[in-house]
Amino acid sequence: MSNRSSAYVAVHFAIKSGILLKPDECELCSNDKSIRIVAHHWNGHDNPLDVWFICDGCNQKLIGPEFHNGSITKEQARIIVTSPYLNGEPRSRLMALLNERGWSIYRLAQEIEMSYQAVYTLVTSPNIPEGTNWGTLTKVSSVLGVSIGDLDNR
Repeated sequence: MSNRSSAYVAVHFAIKSGILLKPDECELCSNDKSIRIVAHHWNGHDNPLDVWFICDGCNQKLIGPEFHNGSITKEQARIIVTSPYLNGEPRSRLMALLNERGWSIYRLAQEIEMSYQAVYTLVTSPNIPEGTNWGTLTKVSSVLGVSIGDLDNR
């Protein structure tokens, strides 16, 4: 049995035996139990009982290894799943570029070696924020394969 399968079995039995208590609402967006609540292994399947109980909708937004390795906090995940900038039309050119490539803000942060929060601010702003470091713009344009001018809506 794979780590993933073993982790799901462990969660099932932990809930049945009362070791884990499954809440009535999503821990990220607060949707109630009328939507299916699942165990999200935010810290990897090697930590089978270290889960967040979240709705299917939030779980679908947290797909990929970057959301299962313990590198984001619950608050960061909450921002990701509830942000209007990430759940509809991109407000910024930079967000549109990420969407075209299938990249998350987290992946861009890893690629340019910056904090998630700093990259989130850069990506969700309608235009490049005043005072943004030239070196940052150079890194972003380089990893995305575009010119610096292509990053802004202006």
